[in-house]
Amino acid sequence: MQGHYLDLVAFLDGDALVFVFADGTTGIKAYAPGRFLRLDRPSGSEAVLDLNRAFILPCGFSDWYSCPLPPPENRIEAHVRAGERRVLWNDRLTS
Repeated sequence: MQGHYLDLVAFLDGDALVFVFADGTTGIKAYAPGRFLRLDRPSGSEAVLDLNRAFILPCGFSDWYSCPLPPPENRIEAHVRAGERRVLWNDRLTS
């Protein structure tokens, strides 16, 4: 996606922006309903997103959390094969 510009919707969280997004891997090779990306608020209206820093929504780890759905603007057609994509469960008990 290098060189492509997208208009995404961000949510303000203190001094940070949070993007909830889905992509071409969502529900197939990445967690459904989507993933988060958090970054410091830029000084202007444009930002470079490092999708390697994408992470799974809290609801991916517990049934006690509800997941926000990505807004339509944040549904990216490209396959984002970066960042955290699936919850890896460890069945071993640790003491």
